[in-house]
Amino acid sequence: MANAVLSKVTDWFGLITHADNLLEGSWQQRDWPSFVRTWLIASAGVAIAAFLMPFVMFLLPALIYDGLALFMKTRTLPVSFRDSLQFGLRFGAMVGGFFLISTIPAMLFKQMCGDWKTTD
Repeated sequence: MANAVLSKVTDWFGLITHADNLLEGSWQQRDWPSFVRTWLIASAGVAIAAFLMPFVMFLLPALIYDGLALFMKTRTLPVSFRDSLQFGLRFGAMVGGFFLISTIPAMLFKQMCGDWKTTD
């Protein structure tokens, strides 16, 4: 079970590397339709991942704690789905927007510095 989860996480991080290689490759080859498509898809992917993070980092642990707290008859945490949803929407929009805005300056900076990955 743990190996399957670890394999899925490794696949997700492999997608990040693949997207970075696609962005750099299409920028170097001046394939602008491919660059724009990859840029927008990567921005949406980053925004979706950032949207889901509050649920994984705040809501899920709070729900687990609340379940244990009810079982042990102690206080529960005041975390709501609505608050997590609002934070997730704002955080996802902020992170996705930052990625969308910062990709072109990062590519220009890499091009000016000559810091491209060399692939054989």
